[in-house]
Amino acid sequence: TQRLWWALLLTIGFVGLVRLAEALRIGSFASRLLAAAVFATSPRVLTTLGSISSETLPLMLATWVLVPMLRALDATEPTERPLWQEAFRSACAVALMGAVNAVATAAAAGVAVAWWLFGLLRRETDRARSGRRLIFGAWWALGLALACLWWLVPLLLMSRLSPPFLDFIESARVTTEWSSLTEVLRGTSSWTPFVSSERAAGAVLVSEPAAVVATGILAAAGLAGLA
Repeated sequence: TQRLWWALLLTIGFVGLVRLAEALRIGSFASRLLAAAVFATSPRVLTTLGSISSETLPLMLATWVLVPMLRALDATEPTERPLWQEAFRSACAVALMGAVNAVATAAAAGVAVAWWLFGLLRRETDRARSGRRLIFGAWWALGLALACLWWLVPLLLMSRLSPPFLDFIESARVTTEWSSLTEVLRGTSSWTPFVSSERAAGAVLVSEPAAVVATGILAAAGLAGLA
């Protein structure tokens, strides 16, 4: 059952990135598959997949939040579906992220938020496109509210009733002590492998010289490609 679940998560992430590349019309068929494989087996995924896969889930669904937005707002090949349908399809991906971590959910949806916002702030001469983006944003905000309502209300209630247990298990000092630009670029910003070897794959990525060098080279190649 565990292996089927892990395989499902990796498949969702793999297919999602291929669909995103198709929506953006970037890369060839082979390069999209390669990019999807790298994404699905990234250091962050390997660190969390085996030990706490619920933290992998938002990352694997992040592309599925953005794809409906691209299809709805892309001026060259707009979708034939109504805007509210695409907005709710995107919100459904957020609902499927579960409720393990509100910050992880916000971060996974943050890419789509940034894409929508930057497109709105860009100086557009076509008012119809700006209006279409605003309408989509309104429907999307409603969909996100409904998608998160089932765990947001209990979370607010728990904040009033629960003792501050995070101070004892995930203090700010512990969770940020290991963060650096290098670790973020390598994809090893998760703090747990630094303090616990139980996350075997993550521990290897932060302690074995060969793994550190390999992920560093991959990060450098990614930066070069973006540049």
